[in-house]
Amino acid sequence: LQNVGDCAPYAYLNTSSGQRKTIAPCGAVANSMFNDTFEVIREPNKTSVPWTYKGIVWPVDKERKFKNPEGATLKEAFANTVKPPNWQKEVWQLDPSDPDNNGFLNSDFIVWMRTAALPNFRKLYRILIRDATVSQGFYSGGLPAGNYTLRIHS
Repeated sequence: LQNVGDCAPYAYLNTSSGQRKTIAPCGAVANSMFNDTFEVIREPNKTSVPWTYKGIVWPVDKERKFKNPEGATLKEAFANTVKPPNWQKEVWQLDPSDPDNNGFLNSDFIVWMRTAALPNFRKLYRILIRDATVSQGFYSGGLPAGNYTLRIHS
């Protein structure tokens, strides 16, 4: 959390109390992280299509590139930092539904931070859950033809 030399101008922030705190995560890419969420609704019965963030991250990213700082809790580990200026949530609060998907190990954050090799690229958002126990077998063959609505939550 102290090695932020390549993060200017998003390395430090002066707080209202006059303290200079490290921005975590730092840098322009982290500051611009996409924070909208999506929901796909199957028509006409208005049911949400089941999907998961699990599997969108390359294992090597979690094993080598992204690690959370040491601390009893993530909140304590990031206690002497501030969130990037454009973020709505603290880094340790990115996924309130899954405590293991927070901090620098948040799947959406890792995908967002992954550098694209070419100017045209895609970033995986979610994977369709095909497990019959979750979807009563409706999605076991993939997303069926039909009408769907995409809801964007910002």
